[in-house]
Amino acid sequence: GLGLPLSALPRRLATALKAYISTYERKRMTRRRGMPGSLTRALAHTSFWLSTVVIVVMGWTLYLATMNEAESARRVSHSQNVRQRLVRIDALIERAESVQRGYLLSAIDLFRVERNEAFARLEKSIASVQKLNLENAQQQERLSELKAMLRARQTTMRENEQMRRSGEMTVAQINAAAELGRVASVQARALT
Repeated sequence: GLGLPLSALPRRLATALKAYISTYERKRMTRRRGMPGSLTRALAHTSFWLSTVVIVVMGWTLYLATMNEAESARRVSHSQNVRQRLVRIDALIERAESVQRGYLLSAIDLFRVERNEAFARLEKSIASVQKLNLENAQQQERLSELKAMLRARQTTMRENEQMRRSGEMTVAQINAAAELGRVASVQARALT
């Protein structure tokens, strides 16, 4: 068939293979010099770096969002702690006023002891809220006003206690003292 002797076939195959390889090498060299192959390579590199930049930007954005969420959670927790302690202060004020009324009506010493315990717990609760709000000057001022108001109220309660013990307090005075206590509670609640 081919018109070539069998001994020439391997030589011809080797020559054709050499020609194919040299053509391939020329095409490869041409692509490196700025022909269409280099455009593809540039696009591939650009795409790679662009996707890397997008991933870095997304990662940074996610990091910032996570940090903001953590800070927000910390602030909410802090606010809840302060609010919980303020509710406790309100309850203690109510308790002190309630047992004071009980004492004025009955002159039973147990009410006086409970009132004093309520005031002692009030001092501790106010101190804990002040500790939590060191950076909030407005809240510190309100807590100082509350402390002053409670000290004045405690003094008035002790004066009423002395009058009740001595028997000098009339029913009208007991009612007036109870009303004064109610008004003081409302004012104290306005500060918490």
